[in-house]
Amino acid sequence: MNQTGIKVDLELVEQARQGNKDSINQLLETIYPQLASYVYRTTLDHDLKDEVVQETILEAYKDINKLRQQDRFWPWIRGIAYHKLCQFYKMEKRQRDILEPTLAHTYMKKRNNNIHQPDHLGKLISEEQKAFIMNSMKKLKPKHRQIINLRCFEGMDYSEIAEMTDSSAFSARVAFFRAKKELQKIFTSNGMANVSLLSALIAFAKMTSESSAATLSQHAITNQTLHVGLPATIAGYMGTKTTMTAATIALVGGISGSVAVKSIANTPEVNPSAQVAQMMTKQTVINSGNKERWFYYPEGPDKPVMIRTMKVIENSKNTTPYSLQNEQGNFLFTNGAIQINNFRLWNSDFSVQRLPTDSPELTYFLNKVEGRSVHMEPMTDSFDDLLVINQYNQQNEVVSSEVNYLPDATKELYYLYDKPSGNTFIDNRDAMHQRGWTGFRINGQLNGIDIQGKGQIPFTFSHMKNHTPWMQIDSRNDTLAIDHVSGSAFLDSQENVVASLPNLSLFKGMSRPWTGIHTLDVIRRDAAMQQLWFNTEIDTTTLKSIISVDFSHQGIRGNIEYHVDLEKDLLDKIVIISDSLSGEIMFEYLQDMPGNDFNSPQLVVDSQGFNDESHYGVLWPIELANLVK
Repeated sequence: MNQTGIKVDLELVEQARQGNKDSINQLLETIYPQLASYVYRTTLDHDLKDEVVQETILEAYKDINKLRQQDRFWPWIRGIAYHKLCQFYKMEKRQRDILEPTLAHTYMKKRNNNIHQPDHLGKLISEEQKAFIMNSMKKLKPKHRQIINLRCFEGMDYSEIAEMTDSSAFSARVAFFRAKKELQKIFTSNGMANVSLLSALIAFAKMTSESSAATLSQHAITNQTLHVGLPATIAGYMGTKTTMTAATIALVGGISGSVAVKSIANTPEVNPSAQVAQMMTKQTVINSGNKERWFYYPEGPDKPVMIRTMKVIENSKNTTPYSLQNEQGNFLFTNGAIQINNFRLWNSDFSVQRLPTDSPELTYFLNKVEGRSVHMEPMTDSFDDLLVINQYNQQNEVVSSEVNYLPDATKELYYLYDKPSGNTFIDNRDAMHQRGWTGFRINGQLNGIDIQGKGQIPFTFSHMKNHTPWMQIDSRNDTLAIDHVSGSAFLDSQENVVASLPNLSLFKGMSRPWTGIHTLDVIRRDAAMQQLWFNTEIDTTTLKSIISVDFSHQGIRGNIEYHVDLEKDLLDKIVIISDSLSGEIMFEYLQDMPGNDFNSPQLVVDSQGFNDESHYGVLWPIELANLVK
C-alpha cells in the first residue's frame, strides 16, 4: 500500500553501504522532506521534530552498513525515527546528546534557513478550519497520532505497521480504529461533529508536508485507507468505555467497519432526537430476535418499495407489528402507540439497507465495503406488484424468502398498520413532512463562482404524481442544469444542451424519500451501484451523517461528501474535495411554501436519446463544477 512515492537510486544505496559519504549525503537529501514530515506529524512540535530528525540522520549516517536490502532504504530510515520517537515518549523527557558537528547539523541549518510554508489549500478549507484541525491533532495522544501517521500518511499496510510496532496486524487495525474514534470524539467535543474525518486528514497531510511539491496524489488517503474491518471494529468498541449497547449492535447486527458509530445518548427529555434514540434502541431489540420483513414493489423492481417489519413473538409463531413504511408515511409501533415520523428507518448498526431485488454485483460490492458477508438470493422476477416476504433469524440472516404477485397489496388489511383498541397516534412530523412535499433552495460555490437554484421534492409515493421532483441550478444569469421527470440536461451559457440525461439524473446521490428508503441508504446504494468506495461517519448525538465517496472522473481524483440530516431524512449539502475542483452545494428545505415561485422548469429533451453514456450518477456535481471552471 506504500503511497509515499519515495524513490531512491539502488546503486547509490549500495555505494553508501560501502562507505561513500557523497552517496550517503545524496540519499539523506532525497528522503529529508519525507522524514521531517513523518516526524512532525507525530510530534506536532518543531523543536522535538528537529531533535528526532537530527538523531535519526546521525544514526543512519553511522549505521548505513547495517542496511541489508537496498530497496528498503526508506522503511529502514523511518524505522529508526519510529524507535527514536518511542524512546522519547517512553522516558517522558527529551534526551539530548552532545553531537559533534555532523551531517545532521548541515541538514538542520539548511532547514532553518528555508522554513517551509504550508502549500495553498485553495477553496477547500478556511484558515479557521485549518487551525481547528491542527489543534485537534495536537490533543490526540502521541500513540494515536503515530498510528494515523503510519496508516494514512506513510501508506503502510496493517501487516507493515505490525512489523514495525512488534504487534499483530489485527492489533494494528484495532489501534487505528481507536485513534480514528478518539479524533472524531475531539471534533465533536469542540462543536465540529460535522467535520469529515477523511477531508480533515487530507487537509492535515497538506498542511504538514515538508515539501511544497507534495500533492494530494502523494497523500492518497481514501475511504479504503480508513477501513479496518468488522472484527477490529467490534474489538475496538469492546475495549473502550463505549456502552455495551453499541457493542451488542455490532455483534448482533454486523456493524460496518466503514461506519464510525458513537454511543447513543440516554436523555429523559421528550424531543425528536430522544424519540429517534428510542427508535434505534427498539431496532436493536428487533434485530436480536426473529422477524419478518415484507417488501412490496407496486411498479416492479428498481422502483419505489413499501416495507413492513413484523417481530416474531418469542417462543411463538405469532408476530406483532413493528414498523410500516408505505406510500402514505413512516409508522413506528412502540409502547401501545403508533408514531408517525419524518424519516424512513435505517439499520440499527448503520449498515446499508439491502433489498431482495439487489443484484449480485451490488451485494458483493456492499459486502466488500462493509467488511462482512450478507447473502441474498438473486431475484429474477420483474413484474409489477411484486411482494417479497423474508424471514430473518437472530443473526439477522435471511432464512426464507417467498415471492408473490399481489395487486394493490397496500390496500389489504394485513399490509396496513394494525391499530388495536387503546392505541394512539403520535405525529412527530414537521410541517413540510405533514404536507407530504416541499420546495427547496440551493446556494453555494463551485470553483469560487456563486451558484443558486431551487427544486421540489415529494416525501411519499402518494404525493409523487401531483408534486413531482425537479431541480434547476443557475450560475449568475445562466442556467447550468435542469432535472425533471421528463428528462435532465446540462446547459451552456447560451442554454444549449451540452448533455441530455435520463430523467431525475441529478437526484442521484440526493434525497429520494418517495422511493421508500432513507436518504442515508439512497446515497450509499447510488455510490455502490457505480462501484465507488464510500465511508460513513455517524454522530448519534446530533443525528448527522457524512458519506464520503472516492471518485476518479475524467482524470480528476478526490472525494465528494454528502452531509445528511438523519432525522429529517434529507441531504443538507454536498462538498467537493480535489486538487483541481472545489465546491459546496447547500440545500434549504421550506417548511412554509411561497406563492408561485416554485413553478417547474421547462426542458426540451433530445429526441435522439441520451448523448452521455455514463449518466454521471452520484458524480454529477463534478460535471457541474467542470461547467464553471
